[in-house]
Amino acid sequence: MIFGKNRAAAFSLIEILIAMAIIGTMFALMAPNAMKYFGRAKKTATISNLQALKQALQEYYNEIGHFPNKAEGNLNALVKMPKGDKFKTRWTGPYIEGDELPEDGWKQPFVYNAPPVKYKKYKFYELYSIGETGDEDAKNEDLAVGA
Repeated sequence: MIFGKNRAAAFSLIEILIAMAIIGTMFALMAPNAMKYFGRAKKTATISNLQALKQALQEYYNEIGHFPNKAEGNLNALVKMPKGDKFKTRWTGPYIEGDELPEDGWKQPFVYNAPPVKYKKYKFYELYSIGETGDEDAKNEDLAVGA
């Protein structure tokens, strides 16, 4: 019997299993590092959005004379004019691009308090993200800004 002449070229089952084992091992070694980069990207996006909101708050302050408060809708005053006669002539917003406020990297809204409640180093307001853990009591100094 001659098998070599008519046999089609193909991978054997053992070769396919070895290739799958190598690919699986490579994925297992690389996945934790890839996840670290995704976490960094979310933190970077959060810090960028915090800085944009801080700048928008400063512009609001320069025009209105104070930072937005609860009666004015807190951060919503950056995208929608608050009610009241003094805003009709002085409010030139929106101070943030788009119709909605940005979220942090974990798709959570930022926490804004005027006056500050959590970070006493700020005098007028605090703006922070609750971060990846979602724990409101945790202090993430690098995910907070204020004035």
